[in-house]
Amino acid sequence: MVHYVSLLVSIIAASGLAAAGPVDTRTVKPRYAAPSAPLADGTYIVSNREDGSTAWQLIDAPKSSPRDLPASLFTKRDSEGPNCRGRTVNVNDKNAAQQQLLDLCGGAGFTWSGKSIVKASGSAIAYGCDYGGSQTCHSGDLSGFFGALDSSCGVDGAGYYAKHEWKVGYGRDVNGAGIC
Repeated sequence: MVHYVSLLVSIIAASGLAAAGPVDTRTVKPRYAAPSAPLADGTYIVSNREDGSTAWQLIDAPKSSPRDLPASLFTKRDSEGPNCRGRTVNVNDKNAAQQQLLDLCGGAGFTWSGKSIVKASGSAIAYGCDYGGSQTCHSGDLSGFFGALDSSCGVDGAGYYAKHEWKVGYGRDVNGAGIC
């Protein structure tokens, strides 16, 4: 009986394979039609409409487009990551300035255009430098950058965190110091 069941299963499997044979891909219609024009950079949701046409819905576009910038923009702070300035900052004022910048940026982000953004508190400042035309800061990113500065420069050390890929940098220093 066991051999009979095995033989029957083998015959059924073989007939399924024979029916599956090669498919001529030239005659198979794709599930989604190509877009009518080249797609812009971003993330899309693709679906079929009730009439059978394809819908290409942009759900996430890049926040900025990369540009070639002169290397001279990073001459003072040419190292990616934390760079210490060699100055001491009042810890309470530094913490307050950083917190104000973190609050401004928030979890959803804050977008600004121009050279820099600064939050001052007493004898300290916290700031962001834009090298790409427009930036969106997020508190989660800033917390990481400020933490790296604490580790590299000390909790009372002035410093700057360069993020070249994003064409941005963030720092903290004594109030009145040059930035960017």
